[in-house]
Amino acid sequence: MRKILVSTAAVVALAAAVIFVPRVSAETGVAQLSPNGTISIPITRKVTNVYGKTSMRVNYKITEKEGNPAPIGGLQVGTSIGINKYADGNNSVSGDCKLSLQYLRFSKVGNYALTIEETGVSDPVNFMQDTENKYDVFFTVSNVLDSNQMPTGELQVELMNQLYSYKDDAKVPLSANFEAPAIRTYVSLTNQVKGAGADSDKYFKYAVTMTGVGERAEIEITGQDNQIEYDGETISANNKYVSTGGEDTFYVYLKHGQTATIGLKNTKDGEAMQLPAGFSYKIEKVNVDDGYAVTMDGESVSESTKTAHATSADDFASANTTTIVNSKDSTVNTGVFTEAWPYLIVAAFGLSGFVITRRIMRSV
Repeated sequence: MRKILVSTAAVVALAAAVIFVPRVSAETGVAQLSPNGTISIPITRKVTNVYGKTSMRVNYKITEKEGNPAPIGGLQVGTSIGINKYADGNNSVSGDCKLSLQYLRFSKVGNYALTIEETGVSDPVNFMQDTENKYDVFFTVSNVLDSNQMPTGELQVELMNQLYSYKDDAKVPLSANFEAPAIRTYVSLTNQVKGAGADSDKYFKYAVTMTGVGERAEIEITGQDNQIEYDGETISANNKYVSTGGEDTFYVYLKHGQTATIGLKNTKDGEAMQLPAGFSYKIEKVNVDDGYAVTMDGESVSESTKTAHATSADDFASANTTTIVNSKDSTVNTGVFTEAWPYLIVAAFGLSGFVITRRIMRSV
């Protein structure tokens, strides 16, 4: 019985020694940021030149800088920001996340650094990656000292309160801010007339149907006259349209030599494109029974469906521009001639009778 009591006491003593031993030793210890301090870094991503709703995801990677005293444990190697918002009044949207540092582990004294950079976007056709902004995060790991300034065997880690910005080549507040514009495009249609019977002052009406532009996207149309005479009516041109996000149809009116540009907005800083690449659209002539033969991009069709591409694409011209030619080679007989033709026939017979009578009289 005595031996058992001794053994039990030894086990309790050993357990107590394990519990109260310092968590970090000078050789094998690990230091982490204090939960009472800053343990995360805000990352903000801004997208400019957007119209309507933006849906995208941006990815970031976190890497150790070369020259750190030792590898950093518990490193979160990547994070991402999802953006699913409508554009504000400045035609921009933004999203944010926090890069957690609470699980980082440091095992050796010295200065450490991590790098945060953007690695890609979910829709590179319509959104640019920010390749300019990149940031370094700094930590200092040191020994915990006793009253005699001797190492206690524990380590402590401190997060520096500034980042280094590669773009600015300077220290900045503890927030990583990224920004890049959306990639936008536009489409256009040009109307021409051809032939001896064509009227260069006649307006032709076209229906433009777009699918997948984006909800609440503002679309501007330039190139139309403000006042249009069409089918006996005076029409005021509508040069601004707001997309429903589904299938949207609006109309443009053009006469010979005019071009309607859709999705190119004039701003104080120049021109801003409004339409995403990859959406489909159809251009259709509304009145095909007007006596004009119609071709679109050289084909004898009255409607054309295309997919819009970015302005940098090799096939931008064929994908985003449409040339429409309305041809009339001769004048069509009018009702005036139809009503007058009986009198013209009588007159013709009268003239021929007069000629015949004169010839008979001359021969007598």
